[in-house]
Amino acid sequence: MKLRYTILIIFLLLFVTSCTQITPTSEDSEEKVAIGGELIKKDIESPHPYPNSKEGTKLVWSSTLEHPKATSLRLHVKKMELRSYSKWVNKGETEVRGIIIYPNTLELIPDVKLWSGDYLILKDSRGTILQIIGGACPHNESLGYEDSCTEDGFWLPTIYDNKITLELYADEKENAYGLSIDKYLRGFTPEEADAANRKDLEKQYKECEKQGIPRNECPILK
Repeated sequence: MKLRYTILIIFLLLFVTSCTQITPTSEDSEEKVAIGGELIKKDIESPHPYPNSKEGTKLVWSSTLEHPKATSLRLHVKKMELRSYSKWVNKGETEVRGIIIYPNTLELIPDVKLWSGDYLILKDSRGTILQIIGGACPHNESLGYEDSCTEDGFWLPTIYDNKITLELYADEKENAYGLSIDKYLRGFTPEEADAANRKDLEKQYKECEKQGIPRNECPILK
């Protein structure tokens, strides 16, 4: 009989323990605001118009952006006009009238042979070709990718490196405006992101205090 009561008591204790909610401390319950980076104004300009090569497609201009503490870089193109032609399978040579970023994912390997005329190449700190870009922006045609060209320009894909090299290649036939970059985003290090989160969190708490809202009832924005 005693054994039955003992087993029953143990079972009840286990059940109550499993259903008990543990209240987190104030430190654990604070939600961190996701802050990933910093927007920096930076003018990078190719010649306007950019020069032609003397013969064939050659490098006519290059520029390197390096930010030692960056975990990633993303350039904003204010304006771009290149005389670019794509050579897709069974379609011959077609002028690029909008903006084409090829490939649209960093998991694929770019193939320069699919391009002719003038185009822009993005390289990482190791000199690896990441993407090839051609065409013109602003332009009134639909571009068919997420970060479309607008009157303010367009964003290039994020590069997870602290150094980007831009190389403009041109042939001897035609030229155009070139390239104008006005700003970039750089990714924070984990330490910087944590500090920025704490700073932004404290700012939100102060706004709540001004409105008479207690800190433990302050709605934290994600």
